[in-house]
Amino acid sequence: MTKTTRRRAAPTNADYAHRLKLARIQAGFPSALAASTTNKWPQKTYSDHEGGRRSFGHLIEVYANAFGVSPGTITGAEKVVSAAEVPHLDFSAIRADSLAKLIKSSGKTALSLCDCGPNCYTIANPDRAMTTHENPRLLPNDTLGFDPDAPIRAGDFVLACVEDREEPIVRIFYPHGRHGAAYHALNPAIEALKFSRKNQWVNLARLKFIVRPVETLG
Repeated sequence: MTKTTRRRAAPTNADYAHRLKLARIQAGFPSALAASTTNKWPQKTYSDHEGGRRSFGHLIEVYANAFGVSPGTITGAEKVVSAAEVPHLDFSAIRADSLAKLIKSSGKTALSLCDCGPNCYTIANPDRAMTTHENPRLLPNDTLGFDPDAPIRAGDFVLACVEDREEPIVRIFYPHGRHGAAYHALNPAIEALKFSRKNQWVNLARLKFIVRPVETLG
């Protein structure tokens, strides 16, 4: 009996597009619009490329340079690490059986009611960059619960220490290039913070829950 070998299917536009999207997220751009605007690319053209609707072989090197990766991460010759999408955390629509009400009625602490590790801790919301009129949002009186042992991926809400800031910040984290980081605010008027070297930033913990005062619940 002769053994037949199965040939690997050639990459499709969708394959290239998926890896392009991962490279864009890893570079710290939260959306295709943000990437095209920053790099002055035609918005529809780039959106079609990332959406797999048009081929872009002639622009792979351009995109790779802009996102701080090698062309091989987009063609598939090199592996690109998968990144999480921005989570939709609708902090403004907490249900009636919210954590805040449970704490008030039961007398228990926030940590005892949440799925967190033994080193989890809570702090008052220190960063007004995350308060907006849009969803998701954090409120000034929110108490934030962080887990320093939870794994942190692109798109997570984190507590971090960054260069030139005396106080920790709460932002949405994205890897930026090979050794950098980008921290995005929920408030669109506040520019993202970007760092190119590992010694300029450190993630302290991932946001796991919030405790909102009962009187602010809708």
